[in-house]
Amino acid sequence: MDDCIKKLELELSKRENLESAYKVKCLSYDNLKKHLDSITVTDQITGTLNRIKMDSILEQELQRCTRYGNNLCIVLIAVADFAAIQNNVDRNSINFCLRRLASLISECLRNTDYFGRWADDSFIVILTETSLDHVEIFTERLKSILSSTEFKDIGQIICNFGAAQYASGDDYMNIIKKAKTKLDE
Repeated sequence: MDDCIKKLELELSKRENLESAYKVKCLSYDNLKKHLDSITVTDQITGTLNRIKMDSILEQELQRCTRYGNNLCIVLIAVADFAAIQNNVDRNSINFCLRRLASLISECLRNTDYFGRWADDSFIVILTETSLDHVEIFTERLKSILSSTEFKDIGQIICNFGAAQYASGDDYMNIIKKAKTKLDE
């Protein structure tokens, strides 16, 4: 009888160990999946959403505007003279500057807005339920913050802004083109 109990206890112990190992593997898989999901939508330098994810969000929000008639604006934000900065400052300082700039922009956003890196020198903001009047308030606030911010090894940076509002019939290319046109003015 004692041998039977010892065998059952041993078997139970083995099962508990297997269950524990299985749970660890499941947790590791879940963590790996979360990490992979994160890096596929996140810009690795700034920690913001990446261009692929922002494209997807913009398409989705434009469909929402078309269907429900909502307001939507986008703002392209480009660092002026970025090529000159790249030529004069090391990569770590540039990355630090981009992270700091992303942080400053993030602080100006609402919970309903989307923000991500658009290109090496630029970011995009998708402002839902917003008109161009409110975009002007947003950009002026950001310009004020930037004018009083010094970036390590770079000093003050200037950003150019290009904003566009969704108009009936606009698609992805139209609204981006309108914002780029304003950016270049």
